[in-house]
Parts: sequence; structure tokens; C-alpha cells
Amino acid sequence: MSSTKLYLRVERRNQTFCLLCETSDTIASLKTQLALAASQHSTDGVDADQMRLLLDTTVLEDDSTIAGLELKDDAVLYLVYAVADNEYESVDVVSTAFQEG
Repeated sequence: MSSTKLYLRVERRNQTFCLLCETSDTIASLKTQLALAASQHSTDGVDADQMRLLLDTTVLEDDSTIAGLELKDDAVLYLVYAVADNEYESVDVVSTAFQEG
């Protein structure tokens, strides 16, 4: 089976990271890419092992692959950081969509 390239959107608070990935990539490799990207946008970098990725409310395991999770092009994942031993912040995404009110 050949690996296919696709984009994934990863959201955290008011940030969105767009990652070019291959279906053979693991969640651990995505977290490594995110740690590098986050360190370029912030002075307080976070290590990949202090990150958790979620699909809706499901925590994604580091050894899972994009293909194994059946993620599609432009899928949205959520990023949270560790705040204490084995505790992570809640998903907090600021919508940039226009809302009538």
C-alpha cells in the first residue's frame, strides 16, 4: 500500500496549524512537527511528549497512523498541552467564523 499525502488542520485556542502529512505518518510524528511549529511561534515551547491530539473527544495514541485512523484530507484535530502529571488542558478553540447574533 502506497502512502498518500494530505493536509490536516490542528487547532488550539486561537491557533491553527496546517500539516502536510502522509497516511503512513504516526500521531507521534505529527506531535513532533507541531512541537517544532509551536516553538517558532512562541517563546515557551512545549515538547511533543507534553502534547495530546484529539479527534472530536477521542485521544489519539502515539503509535496510531493516519491511515489506521482513516483520517481524510482537511480533517480537524485538536491539540492540548499537559498542565500537570497526566492532566491536560481542555479543548479550547476560538472560532473565527462569523456568527450573527
